[in-house]
Amino acid sequence: TVTLRSTDTASPRGGYHYPGQMTFRGVAEKPEFTRITSTLSKTELCVGETADFSYGLLMSDGYELIAHALATGEADPEVQVSFESSNTGVFTIDAKGKIRSVAPGEAQINVTATVTGVTKTAAVPLTVNNKVLDRVELALDREELSVTQKAKVLVRAYLNDGSEFSSDDLVIEL
Repeated sequence: TVTLRSTDTASPRGGYHYPGQMTFRGVAEKPEFTRITSTLSKTELCVGETADFSYGLLMSDGYELIAHALATGEADPEVQVSFESSNTGVFTIDAKGKIRSVAPGEAQINVTATVTGVTKTAAVPLTVNNKVLDRVELALDREELSVTQKAKVLVRAYLNDGSEFSSDDLVIEL
């Protein structure tokens, strides 16, 4: 067990508070890498649309390991992660996890991670559809608008498959 004590005290008037003491304890066993977690900002895209992919590396103690560069700027030699599209004709994905849809179809992001010699894989499905924007309609909640007045805007977007998306939380002010 290691205990660290700070020489500063926390501000009683707000602001940042730091603990006056932190204690680190050893664990009986080193946690093992159990699985890959993933997040997609969207699971279905239209052609030409983008999305973001992120992942986590879940350890047996519940901790989610964040793979990043060491203070030296070098990659952590204990952690290797790669991901790629199973079909770049449907979508591509760059090293930062930015997905760009290319054509209608279904494909997956294939993720491989190795942590301290243990390798796990995951497949994350993604669909690219052939829906396209057909038209957009805008409507104001009033007929006239003077300087300094505000108006709510209703926006309706229609896709070629008949589906509709709308938003009424937009406000304009002159």
